[in-house]
Amino acid sequence: MSNKLLIQERIKTRHTDPFKTNKRINDIITYITKWNIKDVVVGISGGIDSAFVLKLLLAAKEVKQFNIHTVFFTHGLHDNEAPKEVVDSFLLDLPVRHTVIDLNPIIQATNSVCSGVSDSVLDTQYAYALMYTLLFRKAQEVKGITFGTTNKDEFAIGWFGKTSDMVVDIQPIHDFHKHEIYSSYLSQSIPDSISGRSPNGDLLTGKTDEEVFGCTYDEVSAIVSLLEEGNHFDFVEYEQLKSVIDSNKHKLVKPKTHFNPIFL
Repeated sequence: MSNKLLIQERIKTRHTDPFKTNKRINDIITYITKWNIKDVVVGISGGIDSAFVLKLLLAAKEVKQFNIHTVFFTHGLHDNEAPKEVVDSFLLDLPVRHTVIDLNPIIQATNSVCSGVSDSVLDTQYAYALMYTLLFRKAQEVKGITFGTTNKDEFAIGWFGKTSDMVVDIQPIHDFHKHEIYSSYLSQSIPDSISGRSPNGDLLTGKTDEEVFGCTYDEVSAIVSLLEEGNHFDFVEYEQLKSVIDSNKHKLVKPKTHFNPIFL
């Protein structure tokens, strides 16, 4: 059996824990109750992962009162940044305190005191890290904590930034495959403008995550599950994904729990 057929069979036979979402909501309630957290901050990107994390927080808020601060970033560095109007529409009637931050003045100010040269690749990479620094600043301002939005598949292949995605206090969906996020009952109330949007990392190239991987997130999830179970996988027919993993191996030399965030 080819690897493609093996993975497709794996996708067909996978199952999702129906209680996983509720357990994570309870984990959040337990944590913020134990540490008397009054305010939480989360970046909203216009993608399914951050929308799902917000839904988890909103569900927890129905049981334990705390303030949710959402932040959306603009930068104008390329034509592929997240659609602000989609985020605005999603948040319109939700009980959150929303802030929009334009990164461009900060990036330009930094350039002026460093090399003085604006480079699109450098500026875009800097913007990723800057977003999480400003989420931290927002959390300090409201005396709260930050929540991340990195899922299990991204962690497993190194599709995260050490100085961006990892600069948060809590990672609540680190053990959720992408398909589990899509199939969760909480995601059913996320509008198609977000859930139907191809996942992407606000890349300068404009490529979606799956175009970078050379395969679908479903295939990534299946491969991650096989490897997690100790199965050998030689990545024949998945050379592009292997290249992504190889280029990110420097992030995977230690368990994810050795990074800064607390993994619920």
